[in-house]
Amino acid sequence: MSHRVYISASTQKENIGVLNYGTEQDRMQYLADRIKFWLETQKDKFIVFRNQSGWTLEKTVNDCNNLACELFLDNHTDAGPIEKTAGDGGAEGTSAFYHIGSTNGQRLAECIYNRIAPLSPGQDRKVKPDTVLYQSGLYVLRKTIPPAALIENFFHTNETEVEDYLSRIEVYAKATAQGICDYVGEKWQEPTNVKLQTVENLINKMFEDHFLTDKELWTKVLLGKVPANPAFLQIIFNRVVNKF
Repeated sequence: MSHRVYISASTQKENIGVLNYGTEQDRMQYLADRIKFWLETQKDKFIVFRNQSGWTLEKTVNDCNNLACELFLDNHTDAGPIEKTAGDGGAEGTSAFYHIGSTNGQRLAECIYNRIAPLSPGQDRKVKPDTVLYQSGLYVLRKTIPPAALIENFFHTNETEVEDYLSRIEVYAKATAQGICDYVGEKWQEPTNVKLQTVENLINKMFEDHFLTDKELWTKVLLGKVPANPAFLQIIFNRVVNKF
């Protein structure tokens, strides 16, 4: 029997990260899509549902509650003062939240945190009840019917963490999928013949197909080290993806 899971992502388009991070909404919606991809490599063990960009919290919660899901995971990135480095205990690291009193919500948060926290370069912030943020807790954790967790993967205001994430998006997505497997008690099966569009092979493909001429420059662009026009990047990526 397949596990019905709901993978939600931030719709906070007003939250802008450093370097080439862009908006929290766009980055986390893409991450959630990749988490869905990795879960669906697990031989029909998961049926995955998603929210969409622009949805309200109420619409996301209602959608989840109408689908008889086994769990709800909300993906976010945190914010603080703009910093260049990580590891000094500043605005950095991973944190996870569950609605206070939910034993399974806490266990889900711990399963995801235990996979993601070792990835983020900063000092991590542990698993906490949502009442440390607001007296009433977080709406999406309080109102969802299934056990729910919210993960703040890293700080989009920390240049080191953003740079690391942009170079390892698939690593974060796969680790989250593995955390979900940990929660539901499914052993992770390493998929075969999975085509990953990492920064390196994406750059190589773009170079081979004559979409670019300077591999070093565009590697820096995709890692967020060199600014680029987002609209132009979208045009290039659409052409490359359609050709893959």
